[in-house]
Amino acid sequence: MRRNSRKVAIVPPRARRAVEPALGRRRGGCAARTARNPQEDVAIAQGRSVRRAPAPPRACAVVGERVGLRRAQMRVDGTRHTETAALLQRIGDLAGAGTLIPAHGTPARYEVIEWLTFVSSELHKTYSPWLFHADTADSTRRQCLEKLDRRLQEVDAHLATRDYLTGAFTVADAYLFAVANWSNFLRIPLAPYPHLVAFMARVGARAKVGEALAAEGLGR
Repeated sequence: MRRNSRKVAIVPPRARRAVEPALGRRRGGCAARTARNPQEDVAIAQGRSVRRAPAPPRACAVVGERVGLRRAQMRVDGTRHTETAALLQRIGDLAGAGTLIPAHGTPARYEVIEWLTFVSSELHKTYSPWLFHADTADSTRRQCLEKLDRRLQEVDAHLATRDYLTGAFTVADAYLFAVANWSNFLRIPLAPYPHLVAFMARVGARAKVGEALAAEGLGR
């Protein structure tokens, strides 16, 4: 039976030393999983490529973690959490059920999760080309603007009959406020969405939101 294998790129020692700190290589981490044996050192010294058995699945997860893709993270009682939608649920639970998020297993809880997912996948990602990629092509920007307009229209229509996304203020409203607020810095007008504008003013007037904005140097 032929074993699957992958080719290992030959990286000059100087270059390898330069990139390893960025990848967080340290004892017990990625280096422990990718260390070469003496035969591989000889092969690389002779300019030959080396074939190695596939790394275990966990190695990919560790590398992804150490590369650090600027993902928000939080530790609670030694447990690390990532992804905004998940972090906000944990924060809501820490604040106490019914304060910033409904209790587990209730229809209201799932409605909040729906909106957290919507903001994450339909709004947050659509703003990304302006925030993180200054060289985004104009055609891509136009497509993103068109998509953003459609999604903001949905939000605006939903807010026409309520003050907050699901009735009372929840972590979903905090997430929507934070993401939609990027429009002010990216010169994307919100005037076409009057109910969203009213929502932004309503959330921005909350005392704790004002404190958070001040802490970030954003003011109200």
